[in-house]
Amino acid sequence: MLVTLLLVALFSASSEGTSENPCLRPCVAGKTMTCQFNFTLEWYRTLSKACYDCPFNVTDCYREECIAGDGKIRAVLAINRQVPGPPIEVCEGDELEIAVTNMLEDGLSTSLHWHGQHVNNAPYFDGVGQVTQCHIQHQERFVYKFRAYPAGTHWYHAHTGMQMADGVFGAFIVRQPTGYDPNDALYDHDLSPHTVMLYDWLPELSMPRYLTLMHVYDGSLPHSIMVNGRGRKYNVTNAYNLVETNLTHAQTPLEVLHVQQNQRYRLRVIGASPNCPLQVSVDSHQLLVVGVDGMPLEPRALDAFILHPGERYDIVLTADKDVDNYWLRVIGLGDCAASKSNGAAIIRYHGAPEVEPTANTNTQRDGILLNPILYDGEKPEFGFNRTVIRTDDMRYIHKTNFTDERVDVKLILGMDYNGNDNTKFNNKDLYPVQSLKPRMGHVTPVIDNITFMLPPVPLLSQREDVESGWFCNRSSLVDPDHCFDRDLCMCTHLINIPLGKVVEVIVYHEGRIFNELGHNMHLHGHSFRLLGVEKVASKLSRTEMEEMEARGQVKRNLIQPPVRDTVNIPDGGYAVLRFTANNPGFWFFHCHTDTHLAQGMALLFKVGEYSDLPPVPSEFPRCGGMGFSNAQRKPEPEKAACPTNSASLVHLSTSVAILIALLMFKLSAH
Repeated sequence: MLVTLLLVALFSASSEGTSENPCLRPCVAGKTMTCQFNFTLEWYRTLSKACYDCPFNVTDCYREECIAGDGKIRAVLAINRQVPGPPIEVCEGDELEIAVTNMLEDGLSTSLHWHGQHVNNAPYFDGVGQVTQCHIQHQERFVYKFRAYPAGTHWYHAHTGMQMADGVFGAFIVRQPTGYDPNDALYDHDLSPHTVMLYDWLPELSMPRYLTLMHVYDGSLPHSIMVNGRGRKYNVTNAYNLVETNLTHAQTPLEVLHVQQNQRYRLRVIGASPNCPLQVSVDSHQLLVVGVDGMPLEPRALDAFILHPGERYDIVLTADKDVDNYWLRVIGLGDCAASKSNGAAIIRYHGAPEVEPTANTNTQRDGILLNPILYDGEKPEFGFNRTVIRTDDMRYIHKTNFTDERVDVKLILGMDYNGNDNTKFNNKDLYPVQSLKPRMGHVTPVIDNITFMLPPVPLLSQREDVESGWFCNRSSLVDPDHCFDRDLCMCTHLINIPLGKVVEVIVYHEGRIFNELGHNMHLHGHSFRLLGVEKVASKLSRTEMEEMEARGQVKRNLIQPPVRDTVNIPDGGYAVLRFTANNPGFWFFHCHTDTHLAQGMALLFKVGEYSDLPPVPSEFPRCGGMGFSNAQRKPEPEKAACPTNSASLVHLSTSVAILIALLMFKLSAH
């Protein structure tokens, strides 16, 4: 009963400011605030002392600082001892000051990215360590400062290592005054408790899993699907949980979303998975999609939708059924299908008994499916014959027509895995890839046959330390094809874009390795118009892609294309993205599957020149090894060359040269 009272109180007060977040308020045109948040990043664990007798006493699972998880005790990385971290809920135009203090005891560094926020005029606060800022070191405090824009359903997460997968993420909701959202007449309530963060979850820290994948692939897969930090995979025993109780086992509670019959609710659904796509539906209810990646859509009715890592959907749920409890089902796809990982939450009508629905949560919903994974009809979507709405079938709600738009910069970028000798975690002299058994083999993620490597110092804030030899792109490679099965071309992949130009990017997935595994590409600093997505075949080469473009066979919809910042590229297929490069800075474009990004499936768009950037903020942190912090100011780098395998040697040679010069100076003084 106490749990219900707590949830109802939160439900009724969610639209007004609180002492923890006074910026959570009804938005009023022309009235913005300065909103301050304090985040402390720590090592923590599920079912800690803060949980008392959870789950044997379910009320204890809702105690402050208790992370119940899925019933498995494991270490986590937590912000303010919460997973997900505290939500950021503000109004469009608010000035944000988010102080992040790193208290990770083992010395891990960190940075936070604001996924979906353009951080206009504040590129230093995009949150990509070694690109926009130095990593935040142990016991350091860094304050992110930017204006909340654009409005919509967004999120934040760590952009360092595997920290996102271990708990460093949270919701980032930017609301508008009544009447600004063209779809706000379609729902009665937009409540904080109806933000739905979905993600796959491991029974251990993600780095051991990553190392396993790098050495011996043993099928290490996610085990649970979580909804707002709650799931149910394990029975908790009193011996295991070390609590004083006569119960032999219990299970952690599921998330409950409360609704009133005949009311309409906006659900802000966030794909925070580090790995798996997820299929979402609500038993007995048809849904209405009204937004994607923070941007409004022409409404479409649907029964289920697929949510890829990094994507967000705004869904209207009409509570027009009998007063009862209904499952919100989350079916794991991809690797999560192999491990049969599923999740659930409860849609509870006011007046319904506090019990769980009796239907099996593992079955999928048939009907109209939004955002399917397969596009070419090779086989029914996971065994079901459905009516599908493809992601590029959606339409932006405002009337737009780009038929006469001139494209200034056109790029064709191929992505896949290469079977070459990657020196990361491997030694080609002792165990070359050609000599390994299949399950011990390793592959290298690439874009245009290049594996991304972070630079040694932040490119934005320490521009005087930047050396052109760190960079490469396809045009600077002597022989890009050598990177396919021989050379490892690892560098800071950089593409220069003049400020203000219209850019069209055709991103295609070659599909040579891991068929049916798409890549979820996310662009920082901009939203793009998604002109088309198409699956061509099981494999797609660069020559075939270029010939399709020359023959006019590449699909483009120029009338009201949806506006997005994240899209799944199907294997053997492509997507056409177009955006205006009006935000100067270095902007990441990368796969949002955490292991793919960690291995190097990324590149940088440099929009504009250094002269177009706002000045480096005063007292902005500096970093770098010997020779960088006190380095002599260098001129701005011109066109980049590619060091391929010698990239690390370029970094080394700079430091060695400085050391030799210092040594000779000291000797001459004697």
